Amino acid sequence: MSEDEVRQQARKAGMTPREYCLREISEWKEMLHTVSDDYGGLDDDEFDELVEKEIDSFRAEQESED
Repeated sequence: MSEDEVRQQARKAGMTPREYCLREISEWKEMLHTVSDDYGGLDDDEFDELVEKEIDSFRAEQESED
C-alpha cells in the first residue's frame, strides 16, 4: 500500500495515518494468531520476534525473486 493510499484510508476512517497503520497492524497480528499454529501460546515478545524474523525472511525472498 502506498503512502497516498494509507492517507486516503485514514481520512475515510477518521483517523491519522499513524492511527490507521497501528489499527491495521493490530488486526493483522490478531489474525496471525487465528490462522497459524506457529503463533499460539507465545507471549508478546516472542510473538513480535517471530513476526520480525518471518517478515525479514519474506522480504529477502521477494528481493531475490526480483
